[in-house]
Amino acid sequence: MGNYDSYISYEPQWAEAGSSPFRYFKDFTTEGGITTPMIISGPKVKNKNEIYHGLVTAMDLAPTFYEEAQISYPKTFENHEVYPLKGNSLMPYVLVKTNEIHTSDYVFGMEHNGYAMIRKGDWKITNTIKPFSENHFELYNLSNDLAEKHNLKLSETDKYAEMLMEWSKFSKEIKVQLPDQLDINHKK
Repeated sequence: MGNYDSYISYEPQWAEAGSSPFRYFKDFTTEGGITTPMIISGPKVKNKNEIYHGLVTAMDLAPTFYEEAQISYPKTFENHEVYPLKGNSLMPYVLVKTNEIHTSDYVFGMEHNGYAMIRKGDWKITNTIKPFSENHFELYNLSNDLAEKHNLKLSETDKYAEMLMEWSKFSKEIKVQLPDQLDINHKK
C-alpha cells in the first residue's frame, strides 16, 4: 500500500457496505452503483444549504456549461450531423427559477457492462443478472424504496410494461449491443 504501483481495492462485501443503504456498488445500475454526492457552489448559486433529492446526471453538466458560456451546442461538425446533447441545464434550479431539474416524464437510461436501467420519475427498472435478458428487469418505486428492496414487477404490471417500452426505445436509440445467448454459450 502506498507504492507507485500498488492497487488497493476492497472486496464486493465491503463495497456494498460502503454504499449503504443502497443496493450493490459501483459497476452496477442499482442506486448503490450510480448514486454519488455532488456539491454546487459559486457566486451565482442562489440555492444554498439545500439537499436536492431529484435526479441529476453527468449528462446535465454539458448543457449547464453551454448555457453559462452562452454558446449553442453544434448541430453539425465537419458536415456530419452531431448526436443531440442530452440532459438539462442545472442553472434554472441553481438560480431558483424552478424547483426541479427534470420533469416526471424525463427518461434516463444506461447500459454498463451488461447491466441496464431506465428511470422515469420515481420509477426505475434495473437488470443486474447476467447474461442479459429483458425478463430479468426488476421494478422499483424510488419515492419510497431507494434501497431497491421491493421488486414491484408482479404487482405493478402496467408500470413495468411502460418501463420496458422505455427501455426498448432507449436501447434502440443508442444502439445497445449485448452478446447473443449463443455467443455466451460458445465461450464456456
